[in-house]
Amino acid sequence: MDKEDKKFDVIVVGSGIAGLYSALRLKKYGINVVVITKDKVDETNTNLAQGEEWL
Repeated sequence: MDKEDKKFDVIVVGSGIAGLYSALRLKKYGINVVVITKDKVDETNTNLAQGEEWL
């Protein structure tokens, strides 16, 4: 990251369906959003609930 501070209006923790949907809706209204995820975007509880396995 460069030396310039990053500023966001909202921080969304979690990249599951709820987090991504919320971030997209907020962005639609011009709100500056960042999404924080634990590792990879596809390693979410949303995927686990649909029967996806973590490798």
